[in-house]
Amino acid sequence: MLDGNTLYVVENKYGLGAVSGKAGLAKHYQDISRIIEDSETRNHLLKSVEHITHIKHALGLRDYVVKVENIHNIEILFVMVSYNQKSQSIQNELNQIIGEIKSKILYLNSDEVTIDLSKAQELI
Repeated sequence: MLDGNTLYVVENKYGLGAVSGKAGLAKHYQDISRIIEDSETRNHLLKSVEHITHIKHALGLRDYVVKVENIHNIEILFVMVSYNQKSQSIQNELNQIIGEIKSKILYLNSDEVTIDLSKAQELI
């Protein structure tokens, strides 16, 4: 997902098993951070985004192609579907997140289909 010159790596969370453990918020934050922080894997990610948008543009699904050189920031966006924002298990996971990659969390109801970044809360 692109917003201006920021690429958001979106991690969708749905269901009780997606909050903690091997599929948890802290684990996935660390996994995504490792990709972003390593120059080789970050470049693969950026080239993949450019390639995917090129294909979508060729198919008439996008108006433009995202160019690697136009992406200046990469952030992580956790999209939490049908979760209580006051959940202690979510708060426990968020407290374990240690890193420098900017990240946000957005809570949606299961019937919402639009991601509104202005409603996302800053984590880091």
